[in-house]
Amino acid sequence: LRSLAGRTFKVDTRPREWDDAAFHIYLLGHDSIAGHVIEFASRKRDGTFAINWNGKLCLSYVGDTDYRYRFHAHISAATFEGIRIPTELTNDQAKAALSKFVRDSREFRLVKKKEYRAFLPVRS
Repeated sequence: LRSLAGRTFKVDTRPREWDDAAFHIYLLGHDSIAGHVIEFASRKRDGTFAINWNGKLCLSYVGDTDYRYRFHAHISAATFEGIRIPTELTNDQAKAALSKFVRDSREFRLVKKKEYRAFLPVRS
C-alpha cells in the first residue's frame, strides 16, 4: 500500500464483454465502463489516498455500443479497509489467494468480524 502513491493504473483499456470487465456501473441500467485511468495521487499521514479516476461510459442498457461519454471522479481521502474473503474459502485457501495478489502477504492480518472475514493491513 505504501508504494501506491504517485502510481497510475490503466484498466480495461479496450472495451470488453460486460462479464469480463473489472468494473461495472448501474446508471440507467447495467451499463458499461472501460478505459479506466486510476491515479493514486498522494498518500496522507493518516494513511488515506487522494485518487483521480477517469474512464469511458457506454449506455449499453439502452442498446448503445459506443463508449461516447467520459467520467471523472476525484476522491480526496480514500481509506483501504481490507479484502473480504468469500465464505466458501478456508483460511488457508484465502491466504494462498492473497499471496497471488499482493507483494508481501505479511503486511496483512486475517480478522473475523461478525458477518465476514477479511485481510486488514498491519498498521506500523
